[in-house]
Amino acid sequence: MANKLTVKLDGQEYTIVSEESREYMLEISDLVNKKLCDVKIQNSRLSSAMAAMLTALNMADDMTKAKQTYEAKIAELTAENQELNKKLEAARTFVQNHNVATPVQNQSRLQTPPYKK
Repeated sequence: MANKLTVKLDGQEYTIVSEESREYMLEISDLVNKKLCDVKIQNSRLSSAMAAMLTALNMADDMTKAKQTYEAKIAELTAENQELNKKLEAARTFVQNHNVATPVQNQSRLQTPPYKK
């Protein structure tokens, strides 16, 4: 169900409709309004349209940088995961080739009595 909310951005009222919660829409509109005010404080001569455009560019820049950071972290974790999988496979192969008991097998050996009464 769509939520409808009227918010003020730079003194103008806007009605937004979204599937997101009311709290989320308020959070987003507050963020946009804050960024818009920051731009206007830096240059009070800007028209509302120019300030809105600069705000959009600044927020797009923030999003792009966050995405690049996120993608770099994913690549780093993927490489680390692949390296760990290689080590795990090598350990499995070693255990199979050398008939070495795994910790789980050792545990079960300790729980099973060596003889019956």
